[in-house]
Amino acid sequence: MPIFGILSVICIGFYIFYRVQYFRIKQPYHRQWLSSKATIALGLFMLFFGVDQLLLWHTTTAKVVGSVFALVGTVYAVQGFRTYRFYQPKAIEEAEQKHKA
Repeated sequence: MPIFGILSVICIGFYIFYRVQYFRIKQPYHRQWLSSKATIALGLFMLFFGVDQLLLWHTTTAKVVGSVFALVGTVYAVQGFRTYRFYQPKAIEEAEQKHKA
């Protein structure tokens, strides 16, 4: 299914975008917030890549590799989402303080 390949390319593009933004920002909470977004994008890339491997190839090796990628990608995406929710209010507060100054 080409949709998972397309989604993989989009997610890796977002990962690169957030990593570049990470190095351009100096505020610590905003950096962690962007890092969590990059982790989500990387996790989704791995998840979509793993699902694509599971559906595209029917060999035992492809099924094992696809399962591992899907599992690790899911863990990365969930962990990234949890850190995103943790740092989002702190990043907003940090941006408001910077804007007031």
